[in-house]
Amino acid sequence: MAINRPQKKIQSIDVKKNPISVEEFIAGAEKDAQQPEIIPLNPILLDTHTKSKKNEAIKIVESYIPWSAAAGIMPVPVMDLAAIIAVQLSMLAKIGDCYGVPFKKQAAKSATTTLMAGCLQQTLALSLFSSVKSYLSLDKWQA
Repeated sequence: MAINRPQKKIQSIDVKKNPISVEEFIAGAEKDAQQPEIIPLNPILLDTHTKSKKNEAIKIVESYIPWSAAAGIMPVPVMDLAAIIAVQLSMLAKIGDCYGVPFKKQAAKSATTTLMAGCLQQTLALSLFSSVKSYLSLDKWQA
C-alpha cells in the first residue's frame, strides 16, 4: 500500500514578471536543497491507522453480503446482473469514503457499461451455444 507523504511545495518563478539573475537562481536552489527532509510518519501509529481502516472496510463489505445474495437469486436474467453491479458500485463508493478516495460518477458509469457489456456477451454466447446443442440433440432423437 502506498503512503502519501506531504511534498515540498515548489515555487514557480515567472521570469517575465520577476527576472532574476543566474546567481540568485542557484542560491535559491541551494537554499531549498539544504532544508531538512520531511520527517517520516511513526510506523506504529500508521500500522494502527491502517488496521482500523481495514476493519472498517471489512464491516462495510460484510454489510453488503445480504444485498448481494438477494440480487443474485433474482430470477430475471439481466436484472440480477444489474442489481449485483449496483450493489457492488455502492459498496465501492462506501469503501472509497472509508479510505478518503473520491468515487467519481463517470468512473462508475464506465465500469457499469463495461461489466454489463462483458456479461451480456457471455450470457448471449452461452444461450446460443445451449440452443444449438439442443437443436442438434433433437435432430439426433428424431432420426
